[in-house]
Amino acid sequence: FMQPDYVLVIDPGLVFIENIFANEKEDTTYIITSYLNKEELFEKKPELKTRKVFLVDCLKISMETLKRPIPNTPMLGALMKVSGMLEIEAFKEAFK
Repeated sequence: FMQPDYVLVIDPGLVFIENIFANEKEDTTYIITSYLNKEELFEKKPELKTRKVFLVDCLKISMETLKRPIPNTPMLGALMKVSGMLEIEAFKEAFK
């Protein structure tokens, strides 16, 4: 089984209907699309309280910037920011 370093949840509803914790490692980081703040999300999904979680409203960002509900690009930006895998400027340059 793969044990991910990062789990990206692009569809906000999947947090509540799927087991996003399958095969996780002790230090797996979760980046979740949500319009909720952490307290609201933790209230609805208490299992997240003990995990490293970052929230980003990818749908809102994509609607404001692209005028379309395309959350993939904001989610990739969030992954670059959280993980440090690639400098954000290099990431932006790749999308030009």
